[in-house]
Parts: sequence; C-alpha cells; structure tokens
Amino acid sequence: MTRSLSIKFCRFGKKRNPLYRLGVLPIYRHPGKKFVTEFLGWYNPKTKESSLNKEKIEAYLSNNITLSDSVKSLLKKNNFNV
Repeated sequence: MTRSLSIKFCRFGKKRNPLYRLGVLPIYRHPGKKFVTEFLGWYNPKTKESSLNKEKIEAYLSNNITLSDSVKSLLKKNNFNV
C-alpha cells in the first residue's frame, strides 16, 4: 500500500508569533494528528525569512508530490520550478 504525500505548512511558534515548517504529510490523515514524514525547511511570515532544503524539495518535486497553494507560492518566490 502506497501513501500519497503532500507538502504543507505546519504551524509552530507562540501565540501571535507564528513560525511555519514545511512538512511532508499524508494527504488523507486524521485531522487531529500530525504524521509528519519529514521537515524540509521553515518560513517566518512576519520577517519574510525562509530556509529551505533545496535538494530534498527537488527530490520530492521530481516524484510529482502535491503542494498546498501557500507552499506553491513560497516555492515560486524562491525560484523553484513548480
């Protein structure tokens, strides 16, 4: 059985000070549980800083993994071929 995966934002940080990690998650999962396969980087929306692991992201993109809309726009800003 193969699981279909997607890259989504996972929120971390404090109240009113968000920090998001890019996580590889199964598409179909229980809403309350976070089964993160791997973290690929982070994004701070207040300062617009981000740190992304390009090799791992490109490896997942070559396997036709699905992306959320917000992750897709972040990757386009960082010059990925999405």
